[in-house]
Amino acid sequence: MITHTSLLSRTIPVCLALTPIGLLFGILAGQQNLDHYEVLLLSIFGFSGSGQFALLSFYQNNFIDIGYLTAFLLILSMNVRYIPMTLISTPKDIKLSSKIVYGHILSDESFATERYTDTYHDHLKIRLYIFFTWVISTLAGQILSSYIPDYILSYLNVSFPISAILFTLSFINIKNKTTKNNIKVIFVLFLVTILSFFIFGERFFWIPAILTNYIIFRKFK
Repeated sequence: MITHTSLLSRTIPVCLALTPIGLLFGILAGQQNLDHYEVLLLSIFGFSGSGQFALLSFYQNNFIDIGYLTAFLLILSMNVRYIPMTLISTPKDIKLSSKIVYGHILSDESFATERYTDTYHDHLKIRLYIFFTWVISTLAGQILSSYIPDYILSYLNVSFPISAILFTLSFINIKNKTTKNNIKVIFVLFLVTILSFFIFGERFFWIPAILTNYIIFRKFK
């Protein structure tokens, strides 16, 4: 098990990069007249940045354009990537209730921060830190929403920090896990992703890409 200081040194930059995204969601939710209790519950039980932003967009239009069922299926498809991510990272020797919580608080950011040398408890701490960062920042954004003019939002580029740090963390993880034996597998996974992009398009490529990558990864792990 790594030291707590080392764990924090990895997690805090991710939390700082995630905070403006959470603040933005809270601000937008507040401007759609969602109160702080609704934002709090949505962030705790929804806990999906992309899913929550999509839901907010549908809510803004009263689900008129697509309907409730289509909205549900779209949000579900956006989060299907967490299934293989959870299967790969969840220990088999923990009880069901722990697996549910452990899987629920998984995020792209925590998955990119975790290392295969970490223990279950290390991963749990990372996920909890990021989970509470998201919940608190979205709630803070809702509280601030009444004080921020609408036009200010168009000048905010809050997506860049988290995109940059996710790319960096993913690169570090790949570099740490790369050996002569698995570099060919990583190259194949990359080609599968590119091929999926051209076959299924930019909107839907990640669904078959994730499933195919998961199957290949498990076979050659």
